[in-house]
Amino acid sequence: AVVDDPRHRVVVDTNLFVGGTIIRRGVPFLILEAWRDWAFRLVMPVGQRRALAETLAETTFAHRYGVTASEVAGITRRVTATAGPTSDHGPVPVVVRDPDDIDILVSAIAADFLVTGDNDLLVLADDPRLAPPKIPTPRAHLDRLNEHEAAVPAR
Repeated sequence: AVVDDPRHRVVVDTNLFVGGTIIRRGVPFLILEAWRDWAFRLVMPVGQRRALAETLAETTFAHRYGVTASEVAGITRRVTATAGPTSDHGPVPVVVRDPDDIDILVSAIAADFLVTGDNDLLVLADDPRLAPPKIPTPRAHLDRLNEHEAAVPAR
């Protein structure tokens, strides 16, 4: 049976995932912690999953930032197990400055939010042709999550 899930569907930019993994403090890390705590439903296209796993597993990267194979495997497993499917909505209705952003934007059209620090995507935040998704900065999204948590009565 399909259960109605009230949590927002969120695409998190790959750079935020990487940053939150290697620097275990700050906004990117707190966004990943919110995902781990089920504060939102992650939506991630297959290509982004692959790029994330490859980046985290890269030997030079892992050595430089102290990311263990076990951590990479854990993140990859959790993304695979929890990330919602994306659907192909065809071409994006806006001009994208960086062609590498097209896949993530197509996936975000099926989501509520695309959380990114990428200026090429943030410039699209107020474009009415992209409603949804909303495109907040990482800080704005974290603030929204914190406001929502504060508004929910304790059980």
